[in-house]
Amino acid sequence: IRERVDLKMRLGCKPFSWYVKNVYPELKVPKEEDVQAFGEIKQGENCVDTLGHNSVGGSVGLFKCHDAGGNQDWSFTKHGQLKHEGICLAVKIGRINEVVRFQPCLDNHSNQHWVLTMDQQLRFKGSNFCLDSRNHQEKGLTLAKCDTGGGSSQSWSFSVKL
Repeated sequence: IRERVDLKMRLGCKPFSWYVKNVYPELKVPKEEDVQAFGEIKQGENCVDTLGHNSVGGSVGLFKCHDAGGNQDWSFTKHGQLKHEGICLAVKIGRINEVVRFQPCLDNHSNQHWVLTMDQQLRFKGSNFCLDSRNHQEKGLTLAKCDTGGGSSQSWSFSVKL
């Protein structure tokens, strides 16, 4: 390690934070203390995508993962919020087949709290409903009764887990 540190000093290398600030300021790097996972939310070859509906009231769906961030860039906060560019995925009532939509992020808002289970399901906190892609082509992502063992339409993985 010492050799690498010496090389970095000799070359005058800048820290990653300098790079983000000066070279690539549009890169969204979440604060580690606020986030438990970020990047793409994957389901097989598809990812949760805003499909261009990235405003309050907009729904989300699935689209082939493209590894370019943008509409597929998410952060999962330690408060259980699924965020995209400062707005959060939420449910209005918390019932079966309800379409998941964007709302302004509010820390104490119970309709924005999700839990990632051991079965890789995103469970709406305090319920037996999970984020589901079964009807994504007709409605977008919806709530459905959580499948025991995590069915494929309810199995999600994040690109980066902290």
